[in-house]
Amino acid sequence: MTKIIEENFSCISMLKSEESYFQNWLTVKNIYVEILDRGSLRQKDAYTPHDYRNHCVNIYNIISNIILKENFSGLNTEELFILDVAVLLHDVYMALDPEKRGTHSADARDFVKREQRDHRLPFDREQAICIGDVIFGHSDLKTENGITTCKTIEALPKKEDFYVGMSGKPINVRVLSSILRLADELDINSRRIKGYKPDDYNINESSRPHWRKCEIFMFPKICPTDRSVIHLKPDHELIKEDGNEEADVKLLLEVEQKINTELIYLNKNVFFTDCGLQGWSFHKVEISTVDDLSDRIDRERQKKKNDKIAEGVIDPLSSEVPVPKAIKREIIIDNVALENEITGWVDTNKLLLSGHFIIEDGICARDWIDTQSLLEDPEYLRKIAKGFCDKLPDGCHVVGIGQQGSALASAMALFKRVPFSYLIPDKFKKFQVDPDKAISFIDVSKLVLVTDVVVTGATISKAVDEICRKLKLPSDRVAAVFSVFVREPIVDRTEGFRADIFTKLFALNKSIPIELCQKPSCHRCIFKERGLKLYSNEPIEL
Repeated sequence: MTKIIEENFSCISMLKSEESYFQNWLTVKNIYVEILDRGSLRQKDAYTPHDYRNHCVNIYNIISNIILKENFSGLNTEELFILDVAVLLHDVYMALDPEKRGTHSADARDFVKREQRDHRLPFDREQAICIGDVIFGHSDLKTENGITTCKTIEALPKKEDFYVGMSGKPINVRVLSSILRLADELDINSRRIKGYKPDDYNINESSRPHWRKCEIFMFPKICPTDRSVIHLKPDHELIKEDGNEEADVKLLLEVEQKINTELIYLNKNVFFTDCGLQGWSFHKVEISTVDDLSDRIDRERQKKKNDKIAEGVIDPLSSEVPVPKAIKREIIIDNVALENEITGWVDTNKLLLSGHFIIEDGICARDWIDTQSLLEDPEYLRKIAKGFCDKLPDGCHVVGIGQQGSALASAMALFKRVPFSYLIPDKFKKFQVDPDKAISFIDVSKLVLVTDVVVTGATISKAVDEICRKLKLPSDRVAAVFSVFVREPIVDRTEGFRADIFTKLFALNKSIPIELCQKPSCHRCIFKERGLKLYSNEPIEL
């Protein structure tokens, strides 16, 4: 039998591990492919094609070579089948009745269930419901004026309500629908309109930008240097030849912004939740180009950012609220995949706990991360220590700050075969029998301090001062400060964080901000009124 092009894509070829799934998918394709391809020719002129031969095939390619390229192990054959059929039929109502664009995801869901009930589709009722749900979540419901009336991803069944598949595993329709939704957004490139000539359509002026966006983008790719980033590739030669770079750059950035907003939304609501996809790491989509086009894009991007800051608008790519005329200090996370994994551990194990307590003189916090429980898991401890070791400078001496910092520092010392010591923070010293034993250095040429959480930086600053005072060292001997978490205040506060320490700070996770309050203005702080502190800040003597 002649091999079809879709068999080149893993999401299709992997169905052959259970041949019936591949044959059933092929049956569905043969029934509807002509309807889908013919329907695209009668769609309203406002729409780019929603056919099978370009659009659906592109989505299979994107799923196989970008979205799931390194995540197929999280899905079984039945889930792939449900996803593949959903891809095939997700835009069926754009062919059958394009006037219903605003509700086409709901209409397609109902269509699948009707077709299965009438015995025209080769799968059972529960599979039809799952396929319908995956289709439903791929596009929000909107009015004719484009106003969103239903966020369909949020309307999908919750984890406890998933149908159990033939293998005994629940069918995760939230993940499958999110995969389809992201792939659909990423299919904005020249392959989408291959074989279609815009001049053959009566395209009105408001519709032309949609076609132009497809013309000026090539097929997306995974960033070769950061596997958590998806690259959008402009056709810079075409853009230069057509001579309208200013308008095209704005269109490029519109696409980048739209897909990033969608990715952030899906990460927050699906991929990085307790029903997310194992191994998922994508966190950003960015335009990748060269030459003067890259400079134009950077200038326009900065202009847009400045305009938003001036207007006080929140940038969806930043967790911070823009504050005009304020200098923002930023921690750069190198290993985003590990950051996402650590956040997942905190969420899965419910380690973010509530409480209103003093963290230092003048400052109260309203929650805390149970890092002791986190680091008691040997696998978590190993991965975090390994993440630090990748950045550990040669010839250093590792110093653990407090109990959790010491546990990490000792693990790092074992991995890298470097000397290790520990330091007890002031608030814990009364519980130590012999405080002088805390510091014992073999080599003081380079010190690396290790802790679990940094909020204001006060504890680290005091530790640096104490070490330098006792050993009569200049502060520049501290080569780096490693922290698992940097918890950035929701209300901006930078006082007390020494610049010379901040520049040496390396963190694995900054995705869990903290709410702080000033004690003088915190009138209802029960901890302040009673002089209490949480046990993690001042341990109870047992």
